[in-house]
Amino acid sequence: MFGVYYSYKEAKEIYDSLVMKYTIEDMVRHRFIIDNYYHWTIVGDKDIKVQINKYHNLVEDLKAENITLPDEFVSKLLIDKLLESCINYKQQLKHRHKQMSLSNLVTHIITKDNNKKEYVDARAKALSAKSNMVQDKPIQKRYGHKTDHNKNKN
Repeated sequence: MFGVYYSYKEAKEIYDSLVMKYTIEDMVRHRFIIDNYYHWTIVGDKDIKVQINKYHNLVEDLKAENITLPDEFVSKLLIDKLLESCINYKQQLKHRHKQMSLSNLVTHIITKDNNKKEYVDARAKALSAKSNMVQDKPIQKRYGHKTDHNKNKN
């Protein structure tokens, strides 16, 4: 450190230089953490639990840096990051009368995802069962619908 600060004549100058250096580093770290938080997205082919865990870790990183965000903002951003295929579900969550906490919202999203997966699995099983089923239809007589003309001659 002597090589860096030997040119300073007063302790105040050294102190100001150190404050400036570490303040800039803190600002860069804050900007990096905020950027990671804001640009986080949900990907359709990954498990929702893993992705929401990553989101929760980003929120905890913000808290560790003393960056506080309102709970409503954190919850709304999570809702906005849901997949576009869930547009009706997103609208339903946005227009709730009572605001959900982040933990309740996460539980709700995971439950909804599990229900969706179970529905898709059940439907796939039902379709595969139908595709293997053979139905016997009675063979219709070719001319079975014609009336007998001999009966009408009497």
